[in-house]
Amino acid sequence: MIGTTFLHYRTHGELGQGGMGIVYEAEDTRLHRVVALKCVNAVAAHDSGQQERLRREARTAAALNHPNIATVYGLEECDGQLFLVMEYIEGQTLYDLVRSTPDLAIETVLAIARQSASGLAAAHGMGIVHRDIKSQNIMITADGQIKIEAIEQLRKALAVDPLNAVAYREMAAAFARLGQIGQAEVTYLQAIELKPNYWANYYRLALFYHRRSEYVKAEKNYPIVTQLTPLNHIVYPEPGAPYAAQERFNQAQVMCEKSLQIKPNYGAYANLGYLYFYAGRYANAAAMYEKALTFQNRYYLNFGNLASSYKFIGKGTEARIHFEKAIELAEKQLRVNPKDARVLWGLAGFCANLTNKQKALHYLNRALKIDPDNQDLQFKAAEVYAIFGDAPHALRFVRKALENGYSLKRLMKSPDQATLKTHPDFIKLLQQFKT
Repeated sequence: MIGTTFLHYRTHGELGQGGMGIVYEAEDTRLHRVVALKCVNAVAAHDSGQQERLRREARTAAALNHPNIATVYGLEECDGQLFLVMEYIEGQTLYDLVRSTPDLAIETVLAIARQSASGLAAAHGMGIVHRDIKSQNIMITADGQIKIEAIEQLRKALAVDPLNAVAYREMAAAFARLGQIGQAEVTYLQAIELKPNYWANYYRLALFYHRRSEYVKAEKNYPIVTQLTPLNHIVYPEPGAPYAAQERFNQAQVMCEKSLQIKPNYGAYANLGYLYFYAGRYANAAAMYEKALTFQNRYYLNFGNLASSYKFIGKGTEARIHFEKAIELAEKQLRVNPKDARVLWGLAGFCANLTNKQKALHYLNRALKIDPDNQDLQFKAAEVYAIFGDAPHALRFVRKALENGYSLKRLMKSPDQATLKTHPDFIKLLQQFKT
């Protein structure tokens, strides 16, 4: 996206990410000024209801004129991409300021509070309730001026609209992040009941099952998604993972290639990288992950996957650099949600590859406490212990993963398990689960 031109806006760099999408620094080539472009994520961009609410909120926010509220210049659309054009604020967020300077002077704290209250009061006077006020959404300029984003970032209040399927879907995602798995599933199904012909509800439910390693359930929902939105490139790569988990690699590859035929995109390249990696084609995997990285360079797993590919084609220096970057981004993500088991087990693997046993086992044990029965996590635990040469622990988790349904063929394709494959107890396990 960096270097891309939308209408007369040329993007120069990424400023941050949020629930709505990604924010870029850009140049307005007509008025020769720097602006911030908030590009709406793919799900919101394909939801006419969300688009209309966003347009309505943008119109209201654009009418605000207050020194402590970031100005909204307009809402634009180009090639199906919806984006807000906003005032570019050079400075730092209140979140970053507090982290870097925890002992702020009382005068500074009061000045920030007064300006923030003044901006919010002005918004309330126009009938706008922010609903997402937090330190990350309050900017402080170099001269100490406060700027608040005036647009609600797609948080839908069920108290206001009890029949809002989007609200149920987002609430389900929140339950999942908190580890309330049963409640999350029920709430996703409520969203589908309210809006049964909308693809994003099935897509999110399928992703939920996929991340829970419930691949059969995920696979049942993905075909509904592609039937409802057949020309939407973002929905084709994800079914590749359930297919791959069931050794249906050809079907997985077809889905990714179908997505790329519609439009080159991150998901298709990342999933092709995964397929090539587990086929032992590490150079091809690295090439795909490199392409994925050009679309998304803030996601920890992209760097971790690329690092693993480099590791097995003999690029040790590049692998270390990318593992270190993966750790940096994953630890940042973990501060947002300390109970994210996937981030924790990702960190365990990255640290193990950098031979940091203490940190690797710390993150691994945290993940196991949160999601102890997840077969993918148990497999990752086996890999981590195998890297450190701890065969007894590795074999214990291999057994647990297989007992919970982990694919024997997939396990045999893991290059990190190479040291175990000649172990007598590993051979016994294979014989037991082959029968």
